[in-house]
Order: sequence, then structure tokens, then C-alpha cells
Amino acid sequence: MGLPFLFFTPYSKTSFSSYEAKKKEIPRSCAFSLNLEEKIPFLTLPGLENEMNFSFDPPRPEGIAQNQQLLVHLNKSGESKRTQLPARVDLRFQNGKLSFSPQASSFWIELSSAQSGQIQGKVFLESETKDTVDAGNFFVFPQESPFRAASEFAADSPFRLLAEARWWGPDLIREQFERSFLNERLEIGSSLWLEVKEGDFLVWKEESWSPLSAVSEGTGKPIARVQSKTSKNLWLEGWGTEGYVRLNLFPAAPAAAKVRGEDLFSSIRIRSEKQISCMMEKQCLILKTGDWVVKTKDNRWKVLRKKAERDSFLKGDLTGDLFLFDQIQQKQGQKVIQGRLFNTSRSQSSFIEVAAQASRKAALGKEISSEKSIKRGNIR
Repeated sequence: MGLPFLFFTPYSKTSFSSYEAKKKEIPRSCAFSLNLEEKIPFLTLPGLENEMNFSFDPPRPEGIAQNQQLLVHLNKSGESKRTQLPARVDLRFQNGKLSFSPQASSFWIELSSAQSGQIQGKVFLESETKDTVDAGNFFVFPQESPFRAASEFAADSPFRLLAEARWWGPDLIREQFERSFLNERLEIGSSLWLEVKEGDFLVWKEESWSPLSAVSEGTGKPIARVQSKTSKNLWLEGWGTEGYVRLNLFPAAPAAAKVRGEDLFSSIRIRSEKQISCMMEKQCLILKTGDWVVKTKDNRWKVLRKKAERDSFLKGDLTGDLFLFDQIQQKQGQKVIQGRLFNTSRSQSSFIEVAAQASRKAALGKEISSEKSIKRGNIR
């Protein structure tokens, strides 16, 4: 292998020695065994501190006193390790990436507290003759804890389930009718829906996440908090057996679908100023303005006219695509119906406008008028 760590590229904020300087300090016969699984002839890292992230775990919100832990996160492999200062961290290279060594290694760093809140890292190598060589020194400030991906948690971890949650945003239908501040909706697993807002806490109990009314009730259990949100990110933080974690959820809403009214409605006939007869996907219905029409699980359209049915839909007990029949309008001498179609997740809505067919009476009147014009010689 031959002195691979003597090829670190100098970095302005570090005191890593160059190869030429080290060559004078180490005998040529000295060889190193770094527990590498791949035989890499040279290492050209710009600085070991650029390969790692250091952050301190904030205390649990219950205020329980505990020793402050340092999280060491490897940027490329995604591995994380918690320790307390001062500490020794054994390293190795695996699949071309820096990773933690499960046993004492001949390549390690020693971490300790330094002035101005910095962390000092000393890099060491051990030769085959058991000689310890000081391979560098660096100082870094602790950073904010990195976001963790679902794949970084064990399969049975509560935070893996939370990291895989789908964020659907606010309920557009409730926003339309309740006219109040709405929470963000999370779909956790295959059946659990929760509504949360910034500052809300969740607790893991009975193999499920649920809202937490008082932080003290989560003592000793995995808990999570909605840290903040933007239009594109929902940030969560949590405390559990994994220590402190941060999660970043993205909007789950699919790309906006282009819905054509002609694909949804056919054979529309105006019965009165507020009522129509129509076919909705080959299903004959009579609708009036203000109606809610939901597509049930058996792919049938059902008109919700009772208050109890609408309340059930607003609460989420009844689900499905929803069409709201808004009005009948006169446009360019033709009657059209207008409404809005909401998708099942209630995260998107589409404006629907479809022209109605002429009534039989109007059509018959036009035919009689045409016949009279032909008899008079007006049409040839």
C-alpha cells in the first residue's frame, strides 16, 4: 500500500503535512496497514474535515439532564456515529468511501474540545511495526445536524416510518368550506393520516405515531416535532434510541393532471336555471347547482345532499374524487356548466367547464324555422 495517507492535498484551514515533509520524518522501510478492503494506490482528499460533519445533539424538550453527545457524520457513505468528547474514532475505506471501522484500526482520529467552541481533530496512522505517526491536525466548528434519509434507519425504526411519510399539504376542500387555518396532512404508512402544524409534537407508542398534547407525556419514548415548513419542505426533528435526528419531507402531490370536462361529462341537458341531467362516465344523474358528487370506492358517482354525508366527507371518513357543481352560465349564446374537480388526496383541484346540449324543444324550433325558410326560398 505504501504510505497512502501522506498524499493528502494541503488545505488552508488544516495543518496536514505534505508528502515531501512526511518523507523526511518517516523511514522509507515503514509500511502501513489501514484495514482497506480495496487496494487504492493513492488518496487525494482535499482535507479530512471536508469528508465529515460534526454536530452536537440538542437536549430533549422535556429538559432531562443528559451528557451532550457529538454526532460524527460521514458525508459520502451517509454513516453516523455518536460519541462524547474526548473521543477516538476508527476509520477505514470501504467501496471507495470513508467509513467507520467496527474495530481498532491503524487509521483513526482523536477528537477533543478546542477554544471558541471549535472541535480539534488529530489524524493518526499506525505502521506495521506499531509506530504511531501524527498525520495531520484540523479545527472545525460544529454544524447543524444533517438531514437523515429513510434508508439510514433500521427497518423497525419509528423514524424510518416517519421519514417515509407522504406530505400532502393542506386539505383544499376543507380550506374551501371551513375558511380557517388548516394543518399539514401526513400519510404515515398505509392507513394513518395525521394533521400537524409547526411546533406540534408526535409520540411513538403502541407501534404508531400519534399527536402529543404535553411534552412530558413523551418522557422515555421516541418523540418528534414539526420544526418548520416552506412551500417545498417540511422539516421534522426527533429524539429516540438513535439520538437526535432531522428529517426533510417534500410535497407528495403528483404532477397536476389535465382533466377535460368532455371526458367526465356527456349528454348534458339543461332542465332549469339550476338543474341539469347528464352522464358522468356512463352513469345517468340529475344534478343541481351546489351539489357534491363523489366517486366512491366502487367507481360509482354518488350525490351527497345530506349534511351528515358532507360532514363525513370533510372529516375524511368518506374519500374519493369530488366534483362541486358551481353554476350554469351563458357564454357566447350557449349554456355551459362550471365546477371544480378535487383529487382523492384533496391536494389538487381542476376547473371544469362543459357546453350543454340544446334542449329538444329548442332543437325542434330550429328545425321548423329552417323548413319555413326553405319554403319561402330563403335557403337554396
